[in-house]
Amino acid sequence: MTVMLWVKMPSDWIRNDVLKESFSSPNKVSEDIAALKLYLVICLLAKEVKRPVNHPDYLGLGKPMIRAVLECSATYDVFSNMCSLSRSLVCRGLSRLRNTRLIDVEGGRRSKRYIVLGSPERFWCKLPKRALVHNEETIPMFLQFLNRYQYERSALKIYMYILASRTNSKRHVDLSRRTISKKTGVPILQIDGALGFLQSVGLMVKVEKKSFLLSSDEAVDENRIHRYWVTGYEGLYYRTVKYDADDYDNMDDD
Repeated sequence: MTVMLWVKMPSDWIRNDVLKESFSSPNKVSEDIAALKLYLVICLLAKEVKRPVNHPDYLGLGKPMIRAVLECSATYDVFSNMCSLSRSLVCRGLSRLRNTRLIDVEGGRRSKRYIVLGSPERFWCKLPKRALVHNEETIPMFLQFLNRYQYERSALKIYMYILASRTNSKRHVDLSRRTISKKTGVPILQIDGALGFLQSVGLMVKVEKKSFLLSSDEAVDENRIHRYWVTGYEGLYYRTVKYDADDYDNMDDD
């Protein structure tokens, strides 16, 4: 049987500080959690398709520009079940994603397409699928969220930043606490709690301490490099999106 090991997730917005600046309000924690969960699920459900788009360089030439986009069709019930969110939070989360220009929505009331804004051809990272999605219906890790606490939001932000930071030559990611805090907006003193939550719900496999930053003059913990392995890291090492299920189960660890 062939399985999807991973899917593409646009990551330029994470590197460009949208994650930090748009999802750090103390008054919108639940809404932020809903939006980040929904973004992950939309990417997990999305298919890469070719669509005509309007572009200034093509106006008046008599033909539209064709580009690849990631899009999916899903109901509120699907989003609610996969994200473990109320319909109210689904609505608020989708609105936040639209207002932040991370997705666009097309179609009528009964049939809507959710389009991920950002190119699937460049500036994307690998999001584990087989390791997260159960029977194409639920994400067990999301069931353990209460969708109201700051450490839950911090955990999602750190998880997404780690995914965006991984290189294709490594199964793990090496980052300092200082870098994580700078790019996510999560205070350094709250990072350990968020990482502990990621491990307890099963989104993170393990974290190891490594050396200190070479560019740092201070040997303090926030400058220490830690190595991170997300759940499903074995499949992220493979270039192909699909793999035989039996072979996947026999993959070796680092």
